[in-house]
Amino acid sequence: MRFCLTNDVPKSALEKADEIKVSYYYRNKVLDLIEQYPDKTIILDTDTEGTIEWHLIKELNIMAKGNFAVCVYNDVRAELAKKHGIKFFFGFVVTTWYDLNNHVRLGASYVRLGSPLIHMLDKVTETYPDLKIRAVPNTAITGHLPKADGVTGDWIRPEDVEYYSQYIYVMEFEHCKFNPKKEQVYFNIYKDGEWAGDLQDIVPDLGYPGMNRLIPPNTTTRRAVCRQQCQEPNNFCKLCYTVLDLSNKQKLSEYADSFNLRS
Repeated sequence: MRFCLTNDVPKSALEKADEIKVSYYYRNKVLDLIEQYPDKTIILDTDTEGTIEWHLIKELNIMAKGNFAVCVYNDVRAELAKKHGIKFFFGFVVTTWYDLNNHVRLGASYVRLGSPLIHMLDKVTETYPDLKIRAVPNTAITGHLPKADGVTGDWIRPEDVEYYSQYIYVMEFEHCKFNPKKEQVYFNIYKDGEWAGDLQDIVPDLGYPGMNRLIPPNTTTRRAVCRQQCQEPNNFCKLCYTVLDLSNKQKLSEYADSFNLRS
């Protein structure tokens, strides 16, 4: 699995990353990063409403020998990136086939998927075998509407990374903005592929307790292709809630007490 980190993380982590994302406000750092890490892809995030210096970005793309892309937030900048021969992708989550088809039509080099598409990765990759999928494993809830919890959402466990690598091209992290050391912690956990504690500790918006080490491995293979059918009318799938309940130490203790299993 490839990983993308922001340029502010400690150097020890940055050296292990495959992509480095840089805010447009720190574009003056990009050239140094290209020279220091010639084998890594540089992602320039055009997170500004101000004017974009496309001549500068074009020069950076040349210096990086094409190992470079921009993250954009509207179709105007997408078209300008294409005009200058620069790879691009949109900086928001794609959750419908309608939007996914349009991302591909517009020529996006990457697409970040959210629910329910993140739960039908077999179908997405079969439809678009050359599409490079981005994912954020340590977040459960996407979109603007509040939700009761993120149990049936986008989360991916560290132990799942190897399995998801057949579908996902690169992972990056949230819940660590302006906190590069926290981002490094998430990276180390997912890079190592192991977490014994409560899943909420690494997926902050999960909103539901469960000891990660007690979650059955086959949960992964089912969630990746389940189509999130639990959200459809008259569907009674409770897989995600069940595995978290069965990995909840307090509930297991209460269950044992109710059946006198401790004696």
